[in-house]
Amino acid sequence: MDWPYCGFGSFGQNELYGDFGGLREEEVEELRSERTIKSGLKSAEEIERLTVDENLTEIERAVLLLSSGIEAQKVSVINNLPSLFEHNANDAIKQVMPLVRELLYIAPVEIQLVASRVYCHIIENGLLPIYAFTSTFLPTILSNMENKDPGWFGNYL
Repeated sequence: MDWPYCGFGSFGQNELYGDFGGLREEEVEELRSERTIKSGLKSAEEIERLTVDENLTEIERAVLLLSSGIEAQKVSVINNLPSLFEHNANDAIKQVMPLVRELLYIAPVEIQLVASRVYCHIIENGLLPIYAFTSTFLPTILSNMENKDPGWFGNYL
């Protein structure tokens, strides 16, 4: 059955969301983003909890964040491993990597995949001698061999 055309075929922004009183689309988007920012503001207590002493070394900061940081901070440390190995390989191996291994043992697959990509970057760019890589990273890689996630399989190759 063919329905008669009643002029409802296309909807403009005003029909879907109401009239914005002549505001330009850029202004409407700005208002929406302000609402998002206000809902995402942190309390003073949350800001204090997330603040890290600026006087810490890179290694000390990494250890602190891996020990007591939120997930985003831990992912940041993992992403920063290449830099840590370039500047402080011995300290990173001794102090940071045990915490990374501990984290990856219980971490969700998304964090494990980030680590997997970082590990590949480290070995592809020769940031560690092969003996150091095998003693530092191989145990973690082998423990994740049972992981059935396709992201891990792609990195095994």
